[in-house]
Amino acid sequence: MELKAYICPQCGGSLHVENGMVNVYCPHCGTQIHISYQNETAPQNETVFSTPDGLPVASAVIPNGYLTEAMVLQEWQSEFVPLKAVIRAVSPDERIVLGSTSKELYYDIHSVGIKTILSLLQTHTKNGYTSFVDPDEFQKTWTEQITGLSLTPLAKASLPSLFGVHPQLADEQLQRELQTYFRYLELTMPIENKLCDSVLYRYSGVLNGTNVIVLSGCDYVGAELGGSKLLGQFSSAVGKVLQSSGAAETVSDFKKTFSDVISGKQKMTMADWMHGGILGVMKRNSAEKSQTDSKLIAQVTVNPDGSFPFGHSAEHGKGISFILFGALRRYSAIFPADAEASVTNIFLRFVSSLKPDSHLAQQESMIIQQKFAALQQEVSQKQALAHQKQMQTIQMQQQTSRMIARNNAQTSAGIMDSWNKRMDSQSRISNNYSEAIRGVNSYVTPSGNTVEASAVADHVYQNQYGDTIGVSGNAVDTDIAAKLNWTELEKK
Repeated sequence: MELKAYICPQCGGSLHVENGMVNVYCPHCGTQIHISYQNETAPQNETVFSTPDGLPVASAVIPNGYLTEAMVLQEWQSEFVPLKAVIRAVSPDERIVLGSTSKELYYDIHSVGIKTILSLLQTHTKNGYTSFVDPDEFQKTWTEQITGLSLTPLAKASLPSLFGVHPQLADEQLQRELQTYFRYLELTMPIENKLCDSVLYRYSGVLNGTNVIVLSGCDYVGAELGGSKLLGQFSSAVGKVLQSSGAAETVSDFKKTFSDVISGKQKMTMADWMHGGILGVMKRNSAEKSQTDSKLIAQVTVNPDGSFPFGHSAEHGKGISFILFGALRRYSAIFPADAEASVTNIFLRFVSSLKPDSHLAQQESMIIQQKFAALQQEVSQKQALAHQKQMQTIQMQQQTSRMIARNNAQTSAGIMDSWNKRMDSQSRISNNYSEAIRGVNSYVTPSGNTVEASAVADHVYQNQYGDTIGVSGNAVDTDIAAKLNWTELEKK
């Protein structure tokens, strides 16, 4: 007896079918399923998917006669995604379309400090910034985009891809990329929650009036990272400015509230104006947000194993600074509903056998290494610039201190000189006043002493013995004064 593995089209559960069985009941949901062996014997070969210019992109097992296409877009989606590789296979009757796309990784950054650091890096790729999306919605949105259909989810099951069969590989790749990403930023961020899961979704839709089934697979990875610790010179220089993320968030909230009020997006009641104006509105908004968060926490339950649903750790009181999420690879198939049984097996073989081209993978790895080398060089330059500015600040502070000290000395000297001049002036005024009261004038002797004489004297003389005499009127003849040893004194 030979058993074959099939997927229930209703619930996605595994079916074990003995060879030759036509009808079987699903042990999971009880649906009766008709098994068609029409394409079971069709030749299955490993086909290489290449671009029009001959570049191999991937290989997979598909039926003979399928038309294959491949495309490589050289564009940075994030630090780990330098290109996007897409492969496609279409059946000869164009009723079946298989497809797969390469890795996509996105960032939802909550930390003000990390946003500030990253915004300063010119070589950092910001295309991958987006708000977190739950894994189920993440895959459904992508599937609707590539098919152009509005889809209804029907079932969910495990995906037999490489990462689905070996989940530890996905976990190891996620760990490596996280370590690399935060090493060049010189950050340490604990992983609060992570998810590595390969999932197959089954949807229904209508294409040109025909009921179709869409199978969509995703090797999903994600990590919720907790509070960051800034380590490097460059990071810490920025971090010192933003030591209090709460204060930064408060300023941000104030700016947003102020902008909303000014633009008319948010109306302010009289009660708001009476209770703190814009600050009152901020307080009200904060209370409303707290109530909303409480409701969300009440609605979100833990997983059966007790873990938090991925992407919702913050709603359970965890401080989350950074969420990385995305797909290591995606898979799709679209076909008429009446061909589901046979196409499901074709799709599962396609998924389980798909292998990216090794040379393209090496080229991608080399481009990523060059990217991180450029980032590390820029970070080093930023560190050197931050150190240089720090030294310039210290030097400026020292120069300012010396200038202040010099100015203080000059100011003190100026004050003392002004004080001395003021005292001399006051002393002269006092002396002159005293002399006027007493009716005398002061004269300087040849020895430097001061003598006083009557104010009525026009000339005052002193002899060698120190005797002085005042003379009114004309001065004594100089010859006579010299013979008598009298010297005329100068008025002080």
